[in-house]
Amino acid sequence: MKPSLWEETDQTRLTVLNAAQNFVVIAGVCFILVNLLKAQWLLAGLEIVTVIFTLVFACVTRRSSNTSLGISHRWIISWLALVFGCIAVGLSYAGAFRANQFVWVMQIPMLSYLLLGKTRGTQLTSVAASICMLTFALTNKQPSSLEYFASLANMGMALGITWALSYLYEAKREEAIQQLQEQAARDPLTGLHNRLHLESIFQQLSRYPMNKHRLVLMLIDIDWFKAINDQYGHDIGDEVLVKVAEMLQRHTRNTDWLFRVGGEEFCIILPSTPKAEACVLAEQLRKAQAQEVMTTSQGTLETTISIGLACWPTEGKKLETLYRRADQRLYQAKRSGRNQVISQEDNTSSESTSSESTAQENTLKRNTREDDNREQSKPGL
Repeated sequence: MKPSLWEETDQTRLTVLNAAQNFVVIAGVCFILVNLLKAQWLLAGLEIVTVIFTLVFACVTRRSSNTSLGISHRWIISWLALVFGCIAVGLSYAGAFRANQFVWVMQIPMLSYLLLGKTRGTQLTSVAASICMLTFALTNKQPSSLEYFASLANMGMALGITWALSYLYEAKREEAIQQLQEQAARDPLTGLHNRLHLESIFQQLSRYPMNKHRLVLMLIDIDWFKAINDQYGHDIGDEVLVKVAEMLQRHTRNTDWLFRVGGEEFCIILPSTPKAEACVLAEQLRKAQAQEVMTTSQGTLETTISIGLACWPTEGKKLETLYRRADQRLYQAKRSGRNQVISQEDNTSSESTSSESTAQENTLKRNTREDDNREQSKPGL
């Protein structure tokens, strides 16, 4: 499963849908009266069904406080199929060659792309436009008329241009939206996801059947990070954040979700992961960071991380509860000497401490060690 960073709720498409529904109801009533007077029973009956379906669909759409177009795609496709069916049947009733009847076919690509997007819009347009073109050509066939073939070619070109422009517009729109969403979802410094979509991703993962009974949330904090900023400046602090983020990406799986949720705090969601396995991974991350010598613009640097984790749903069914539990354990790791992994409040269980935890409290030692008498309570470059 690959959760989406954004729920598929597109207010622009919803606005277009509501406007199109209103137009179909008004125009449908008018055409029903006209076709009943002309005794075109099949077309009038299809239009009645379309209007009734549109009213029901409109009620469903408007009563939903958080309408998701992803859930409503079947409704939209069924509704458009009825509307386009009315257009095709109307073309078959045109009788003598009437180019003005074909103007309704131009609405097919525009509505399809506006309401269904690039992929589904292309599929529906291909089917509906082909049926309408074939219906119009066979119903109004005049082999001996040059004007007929010229007009048919003009209408085909006009439809093709409308189709191409609609496709290009929707393709560029989706590309622009995807870029904006990706930028909004990423931390500009580390490139990790930011906190904006943490709850959305958590909710999607927790609904997935494979994650029903095991999902772990891990909070990671860089030890003595404030001392780095105070002593060496925020530029070095930013470099440390980037290096730690890169380390986390190297040592986690493709299925894991990494977030930067605070200044020096990171969060990892581990889908389909037992707590014991998550503890092993957390210990690997702790050791990897403790052993890593980071190269910064002012020299080499060593630092450590503290980790607290909690398991869903046994230790919290809501993200807020789970996050608070993991944060409490992270704070416990800090109070217990840092450079630790704690997975429950009892320090004796699932707790990992470096054999050099006392020395690691004063991490960030100068690599060259020019001054052997340097205070060990401060980080060093």
